[in-house]
Amino acid sequence: MRKCNFIAVDPEFKIKADVFNDASNMFFCQQTSDDFFKQNVLGKLSVKPGLTFIDGMHLFEFALRDFINAEKARNNDGVICFHDVCPFSYEMTTRDVSYLDQGLPWTGDVWKVIQVLLEYRPDLTVDVVNARKTGIGCVSGLDPKNQVLSDNYDEIMEKYQLLELESVGADSYFGKFELIDADEYIAKVNP
Repeated sequence: MRKCNFIAVDPEFKIKADVFNDASNMFFCQQTSDDFFKQNVLGKLSVKPGLTFIDGMHLFEFALRDFINAEKARNNDGVICFHDVCPFSYEMTTRDVSYLDQGLPWTGDVWKVIQVLLEYRPDLTVDVVNARKTGIGCVSGLDPKNQVLSDNYDEIMEKYQLLELESVGADSYFGKFELIDADEYIAKVNP
């Protein structure tokens, strides 16, 4: 594993493991990601991350806003990843946040972001990796100046926010992309 510097954003940190990995620079922002981007923390630090990992509220609209804001804050190179895009049951895709308190696996409806990116941003490369347990969506070919998602945000919300995976069908959703083996993906991006 490469050692790297990082910025972590969370409204309430509950760190229970060694996440520091000998990084020399760590910046923790205990706030919502919406506030983080609104305050232009990355710009103030003159940072353009090579990797952004989105694994937060597990609700579609939060994940989509995080993507929109993260893409604007970077160069064209780099990758934005989403955790929890491959749910293994319909129950875990609920928008009911109390599901998490029950100690059950919960992906929320983050899966919708992959569907939206495939529909609205065909210019992007969207790779879905079979990382355990609930997959990772890796998006590259970024364009910080692209406004398609921002300009169509209300339309996207109306179309997708209440959409349920069960009504779409797991076969239909998983049929929209090829599920890539994690080792193959790592070899592809890190030859």
